[in-house]
Amino acid sequence: PKALTAVKADVALSHDGKALKLDPLNATLDASKVNGYVHVLNPEGPVLRAKLTIDSLNLDNYLPPTAEAKAASAPVPASAVAPAATAKAGSAGAQDPFAALRPMDLVVEASVGQLVAAKARMSDVALKLTSKGGVIKVNPLAANLYEGKFKGNITVDARNKTPKIHVVEHLTNIQVGQ
Repeated sequence: PKALTAVKADVALSHDGKALKLDPLNATLDASKVNGYVHVLNPEGPVLRAKLTIDSLNLDNYLPPTAEAKAASAPVPASAVAPAATAKAGSAGAQDPFAALRPMDLVVEASVGQLVAAKARMSDVALKLTSKGGVIKVNPLAANLYEGKFKGNITVDARNKTPKIHVVEHLTNIQVGQ
């Protein structure tokens, strides 16, 4: 299926000082319906609050072409690569890829009724992502899959150049081989 071919949105947009609010947000992207809100309370940082409910989403539809599809397309000559693109590789962001995460203040809640990712089929997916001062947490992270349940949480402590990652996951009654 073709991705990014149908977009429709009904959004109430308001602005008050630094705050920009899309509330309510009702959108359709391809076959997915999205409802909720996005509040950018301050673009510096940024400070963002969001709650989104998605009825169904197939992330596999948005993956780049497979190796077979790439081989069928013509290769891009090296002379076609923009010099600016290669110059960015040596920038400060490449030296500390987590620097942009530290000032973010995020609280994002999301739920997906039906989700396909890497051919895995899940339902009732729920997550809450928070980021403050360089500590990013996804807690809870839950889904039903293959007649069982997944529950877990992830913490990325990016306050320093070398991040610390902590993952806790619990799988219950997952039917293997389905």
